[in-house]
Amino acid sequence: PTDPTCTPGSDGQVQVDVTLAPGLGSTNLRYDIDGTDMVYHNDFIGNADTNTFTGLGIGNYLITVTNTDTNCVIQTTAELQDSNTFDIHIDVTSDVVCFGSSTGTVEFSIADATYIAGFNYQVFEQITNTDMTGGVLNNPNLGPTPAVNLPEGDYYVVISQDNNPMCSNQKNFSIAGPSAAIMANTKVTPITCNPSDNGIIEITDTAGGWGGYSFYVSTTPNPDPSDVGNYVSNPKFEGLLAGSYEMWVIDSKGCSFQILPNIVLADPVQITADLNIITENCSNFEGVIQVANVLGGQGSNYSYQLQKFDGSSFVDERAVQTTTTFGGLGEGQYQVI
Repeated sequence: PTDPTCTPGSDGQVQVDVTLAPGLGSTNLRYDIDGTDMVYHNDFIGNADTNTFTGLGIGNYLITVTNTDTNCVIQTTAELQDSNTFDIHIDVTSDVVCFGSSTGTVEFSIADATYIAGFNYQVFEQITNTDMTGGVLNNPNLGPTPAVNLPEGDYYVVISQDNNPMCSNQKNFSIAGPSAAIMANTKVTPITCNPSDNGIIEITDTAGGWGGYSFYVSTTPNPDPSDVGNYVSNPKFEGLLAGSYEMWVIDSKGCSFQILPNIVLADPVQITADLNIITENCSNFEGVIQVANVLGGQGSNYSYQLQKFDGSSFVDERAVQTTTTFGGLGEGQYQVI
């Protein structure tokens, strides 16, 4: 028997050969074929010791040969099997790296006990049946195919053999991806006058992507944003000098995100101020001085230290305070820092 192909189908064949007994002389034979698991019948009458039944589908058949001269009968059976025996192997080689991108990759191959030729393939989105490959593609052998790039989603592939028996199969698969793009905020501590290398940039509120974040902060442009080796796990960068800083986040799959705009850390302007005498020390401890017109530094959060000259140097006279007025002062030489 010859099994039917998938396309066009119902083209299976059974060839019946009869060996006549020596000296019988008669080849007036009737050939009958009947389906045993489906309704089917065909017959042939002729002076021939062979006959081929064609146009047969998958199933089991009983073949009867009758000698119309002697009414002798012989029977045999034949089974025609489904030629669609290949399996589809799907290899998702990469999920989507960054949200919204088509960086997922998948390859296809087929396996069959006897088929060794190539196949056609086409990928569709499961819900909308949208064609994702731009038409039917061909692979000249059993695979794997070149990688197909896809966004996150659920898909199915339709594969058909490009040679006999011309069978087709399909199989579902999925490409995973992050649910949101990477986002982050920053927290900045400006540089002070002393020391001048104490600026801080901290990357905060990081979310999205695949998680597993690492961070890059530097005045040097990131040489390769996709190279996790350029990043560190600590999001807080301390001891920073003045400069313009790039900031990046990378997740566990290698998706990188630049936080814009760059942060500029500047050296603070030197503090200037006026020191005014409000009340002279007419009697003991009635003097009052006041700091006015304070400018520079960070521009706010000033504190004040009153010092008095002891004959050789200025020494702290009182504890540091945040108000600008110092009262109850006696005779002497004062400064405020």
